[in-house]
Amino acid sequence: MPKRPRYFDIAKVLMKYYGYTLKSRKGRHVWLIDGSGHRTTILATNERINMYNYKSILKQTGLTEEDIEKYL
Repeated sequence: MPKRPRYFDIAKVLMKYYGYTLKSRKGRHVWLIDGSGHRTTILATNERINMYNYKSILKQTGLTEEDIEKYL
């Protein structure tokens, strides 16, 4: 089983490969927005992500684990 990605790594992949931009940041939370206005919230930390939050981010973005992991 591969290591769980870090929060920052997921944010970088979303911004670089899937067209998300930084909308705002407050405390440990970063809001990313895509071209159609959908917002995704990610923690701004270098910790490894737990599976609950990982699945939630995938659900918000409409991506699969393979979509994210191929760029990590």
